[in-house]
Amino acid sequence: MFGMNDSRAEKRTIEKAWRVRRYAEDPLYETRKRMRLLGILDKDGTPLTAEKHFSLRNNGRCTICGTINKLCVDHCHFTKKFRGVLCKRCNIIIGQVEENIQLLQNTIDYLEEHR
Repeated sequence: MFGMNDSRAEKRTIEKAWRVRRYAEDPLYETRKRMRLLGILDKDGTPLTAEKHFSLRNNGRCTICGTINKLCVDHCHFTKKFRGVLCKRCNIIIGQVEENIQLLQNTIDYLEEHR
């Protein structure tokens, strides 16, 4: 039993090293992987129209802040429709406010009031 745990830990270490190398070679690897899982990319990796549109429009950058780091595929949790490509930070912000536009506007008003 001890040997089995060792082999699982060793396998995880090898897989993590592979992902680190893969990401270094292709920073958009994880984004494309998520797009495939959400059905935004064909099985052969060919982008569908919406992904191509957003990528071309944003030059592979976050739609909100413009960064190229840790891009995510944003989609509506109700309709499952693809909305755009966001960085992890912007995607988390939208998730934390549960897509509530009024809450975001109240936050903006608060920040402007306390500059």
